[in-house]
Amino acid sequence: MGKLALDLGNLYRETGVELANASVLFHLLHKADLAPWLAKLPAGTLEKTAQRLEEIAAPLARAQMRGTDGELVRDEFALVAHMLRHGLQRASTGVDNAKDLRSILAEHRRLWLARNRPSGLADSQRPLRERLA
Repeated sequence: MGKLALDLGNLYRETGVELANASVLFHLLHKADLAPWLAKLPAGTLEKTAQRLEEIAAPLARAQMRGTDGELVRDEFALVAHMLRHGLQRASTGVDNAKDLRSILAEHRRLWLARNRPSGLADSQRPLRERLA
């Protein structure tokens, strides 16, 4: 899981674009207008990054962690992979899959409430909910 965490955290490097704050992958998931972010990406980057994401996430299904929160940790990493996948698919196709976005929001809510107070949930989900609307 440590290698998976490191690799997921470094996935943005596959894009060849480094920003001072956040990453292109973050913007592909959160921003309504993708044009400025897509313009920064070299040709073939989305496909290459999506392929690398699948390689990184593949071991999640087999992950067996000891500890009381092992399943929760695995689910959190799976959500990160799902969110990254959604952003990459949205950028590749130009289509924002509302059903998939609702699934992400539901799982995010479940995982948020497992570790955090409810008070910050709305702020955390706001960018995705605005896109869904």
